[in-house]
Amino acid sequence: MFLYALVRACVRVCVLSSAKRARVVLLVLVFFSFGTPCAIAYLLYQRRAALYDDDGKPKPQPLDILYAIYAPHAYWYEPVQLVFKLLLWSALVFFDHGSEMQLATALVVNVLQLCFHVRLYPMVLPTNNSTCT
Repeated sequence: MFLYALVRACVRVCVLSSAKRARVVLLVLVFFSFGTPCAIAYLLYQRRAALYDDDGKPKPQPLDILYAIYAPHAYWYEPVQLVFKLLLWSALVFFDHGSEMQLATALVVNVLQLCFHVRLYPMVLPTNNSTCT
């Protein structure tokens, strides 16, 4: 029954006019692609005092997967990673495959991510920081 409803919803989206399709795409971009990192960042910021013990070890919580691998000064780093991933996907989607613009955009995003990572060293373990760079 669920599969039938999913297929029917997909058919409705495909039948929509281009203006309505553009609205659906815009809603997905705003609420999912940008909304998810913003919601995670807001949630972590609101709970920042309760994320780590006094000695800097992460407290076990349902959402500790979002911050447990990062040092206490970089509890907010996972939403930043999501934004970098979104930018890399955008380079794949918006530019022709293998074009110079696609490669240049991906290179700029990767260099920015590397500089940001080297400047911050967000991981708890030094070996993880070295591996990620």
